[in-house]
Amino acid sequence: MKRLFVVLLACVMIFAFTGCMDDASVSSVAPADSSTYAADDLRSRDGVMLIISSTIEGPIDYYNDDRLTGITYTIDWDGTITKTSNYMTSGDVDDGMAELSSEDYMTVYEFAEDAYINDTYRGYFENDVIDGSTYGFTYYPADSSEGVQIFGGYCYSNDSLNGIIKLAGSYFR
Repeated sequence: MKRLFVVLLACVMIFAFTGCMDDASVSSVAPADSSTYAADDLRSRDGVMLIISSTIEGPIDYYNDDRLTGITYTIDWDGTITKTSNYMTSGDVDDGMAELSSEDYMTVYEFAEDAYINDTYRGYFENDVIDGSTYGFTYYPADSSEGVQIFGGYCYSNDSLNGIIKLAGSYFR
């Protein structure tokens, strides 16, 4: 709700200021936030935007040689999300592909870009966990040719990280 109010206020102010100018001066007005990209502009990029990988930690089940060892969600800049499951002996198994909604796409982008720019998860560590699943988030920002790890480890107590994991998983149920 706050975000909507801020956007509306910015629009009103822009219209108020530009309405008082002649046509020549209106063209020189900079956009309110030039660092924000439209979803269509973002989707036109090539390659991977974010990889979320999980590794199932804990004791090995000797009675099940082909147990699930991890899941990877790959989100491409075009909004495609794929799920790959990894098994002990079978290896990687493709579990399908889907298209993120515009809202979910922007949620993922804003999460990853914010974590990258602000180094949000630097030093975040959950030390009261010894098994379960660990997660790695690797972001491929526009200003870098290489992936940047924005988080790695347990994240049971972090709502933002868990929200992105749940969002990705919701496309494959």
